[in-house]
Amino acid sequence: IFTDTVFSRFTSHFSLKSPAFTLAEVLITLGIIGVVAALTLPTLISNYKKQTYVTGLQKAYSVMNNMSKTAMAREDVTSFSDTQLMKTWENSSQDANAFVSELKTYLPNSELTTLPSGYDGPLALLYGYKETGKIYTNYLFYTGGGMLIDDKPTCMISADSIMYCFGKSTNYIPGNNASEDYRCPVYATAQSCLQNILVDINAFKKPNELGRDIFYFSVGYKSGIVLPSVSQSINKNIAKQQANCASASDPTACFNSVEKAWNDMYEQMVNSNVYCFNTDTQKKKTGTNVGCADKIIKEGWKMNY
Repeated sequence: IFTDTVFSRFTSHFSLKSPAFTLAEVLITLGIIGVVAALTLPTLISNYKKQTYVTGLQKAYSVMNNMSKTAMAREDVTSFSDTQLMKTWENSSQDANAFVSELKTYLPNSELTTLPSGYDGPLALLYGYKETGKIYTNYLFYTGGGMLIDDKPTCMISADSIMYCFGKSTNYIPGNNASEDYRCPVYATAQSCLQNILVDINAFKKPNELGRDIFYFSVGYKSGIVLPSVSQSINKNIAKQQANCASASDPTACFNSVEKAWNDMYEQMVNSNVYCFNTDTQKKKTGTNVGCADKIIKEGWKMNY
């Protein structure tokens, strides 16, 4: 809109000058921007945190699987149970220092740490650890054994600030279960598992929640393969070990029936309240969201919760 007329000695013409915004218009615009920012920033921050957690989980998952593979390759054995790493792990409750020495070979630049005084996150619950007069009894996965130094649970913190805590089931007797790789079906507690690793991808930094920055894994006694503790792959492995279908009239049908039963149990676990933030109760810090690593990996490394 032509708004001003400019006169000179020779002619007159219109200027393209427009009126400036009023103070009220500027304030209204800033207010709208502020409202939009207030609505979108929490989502952006939440998505950024989720991506950070998933990235840390991917790195830890790779480190754990490479650790067992490297140990087997270095000692030229076909079973993880035959490695010095696994042997010292099994004996870690009696001689944790030997296990720590082995771990430093596969977790370079890592440092031994104990849970800080007053720590009340899931790692304390994992070891039934008592601090500041608190006794934890509501945690689903108490392993009953682990790496203890001076009667305190110990973990390794890597150079990239990821913490790995190693537990083992005192209920597992390798001599009685020599044919099995995993003993952690999805419906069971970790007391029936063999070796367990609980990973905190940002060490002692908050939120210290299972399913957010802390995840739970099981390790194959023979294969050394690290899987989320309620992975369907573990069920399939157990189905093969326990099917006993070789002498059946129809071995294939027999095995398919066994595998279906285990898959049904997996589906029950996925739909249970402890899988991954399935209920309001599980959304609290004390939630036992043990299936979140399984969910994240299954959904293409995305934290869709």
